[in-house]
Amino acid sequence: MDEGFYKYIYEHNDGYQIIKDNENYGTYRKLTDALYERDRLIKTDWDIVLSAEIEETENFYEKMQLPKFLHSHDFIYVVHNTFLVYKDDELRGRFNTKTDAYAYADEIDGEVCPTNPRYRIQKSINGKQKSFGQYGSLEEAQRQRDRLIKRKWRK
Repeated sequence: MDEGFYKYIYEHNDGYQIIKDNENYGTYRKLTDALYERDRLIKTDWDIVLSAEIEETENFYEKMQLPKFLHSHDFIYVVHNTFLVYKDDELRGRFNTKTDAYAYADEIDGEVCPTNPRYRIQKSINGKQKSFGQYGSLEEAQRQRDRLIKRKWRK
C-alpha cells in the first residue's frame, strides 16, 4: 500500500475505509470522498467532531487524475459493536457508528463510550477484501493472523 498519497485509506467491500492506529473513521463508497474526509481528519488531529465542523470546500480529488490505488495488505483493526452516549451519568443514546454517536453527543454536550471492542482480521485477496474473523483481544487476533499467514491465508 502507498504510505504517501493513500495513507490511512484501505479498500473494504465496495468502498474505502479510513483507518489510523487501529481506529476506523468511516467507510466511503468513493475513493475521492475517503481522501477528502481523511484530509479533514488530519487537519483536526483526528478529532471526528471537529472535522465535521470544518467548512465544506470543493473536493479537489474529484478533478484529479489519481495514482493507482495499491490494494491493502492484511491488517487488524479495532471494531466497536456499539457506541453509547451519556450525559450526567445517564444513558442518552445507543449508536452503531462512531460518526452518529459523536454527532448526537455534540448536540447534547454528552460523551461517547465505545463498548465491546473486538479485533478484526482482514486481507485483500484478488482485489476483494476478505474478513478472517473477530477476536476478543489483540494478542488472539495476532496469533490467528500469524497462523493464517503460515497457512497462506487458508482457514
